[in-house]
Amino acid sequence: MKIEINIRAKINRCAGLKGPKARMNCARGIKTDFDLALQKAGGCGNLEDKMRRYARSKGLGDPKDMRTAVRPKTHGKLHSKCPKVKCSKFIRWVRGAFNYCKKKDDPAKCARRSESAIERKKSQVGFNEQSCPEEYERFEEMGDK
Repeated sequence: MKIEINIRAKINRCAGLKGPKARMNCARGIKTDFDLALQKAGGCGNLEDKMRRYARSKGLGDPKDMRTAVRPKTHGKLHSKCPKVKCSKFIRWVRGAFNYCKKKDDPAKCARRSESAIERKKSQVGFNEQSCPEEYERFEEMGDK
C-alpha cells in the first residue's frame, strides 16, 4: 500500500534523528499525517496497529500516546470567503493567541512575540476599520488589555 510505504519512510527518517525531543516531534507529525491518510482512504484493516508496532520497533514509542501531547496551534490558517465570517474568525484567532499568552509565566513577553504574527495575519486577511467595523472595536479593546 502507498500509505504504508510513505509512513514507513517517515518513521525511518524520524528514527535517525538525534535526541528524544526531535524524534517525538517528528513522530507527532507522522501521527497526524497518518490519521489524515487513513481518513481519506477509508478502512484499512489493521494498518494502524501494524504501523504502531513498526514505530515502537524503531524506538519512537507509541505515536498514539503522542497525539495528546501536541501543543494547540494558536496561529493557524483562516479559510473563508465571506467578509463577515472572515472578520469573526480573525477575532477568534486573536482571542486564542491572547488566551494562550495569559497562561504563560510571562504573558507580556508572549504578547510581544505574538504581535508580529497578529499584524501579519491582520494584513493577510485584510482586517481593518472599513472592512470589519464591529469586530475592529473588539480588536482594539483586546489590544488595550
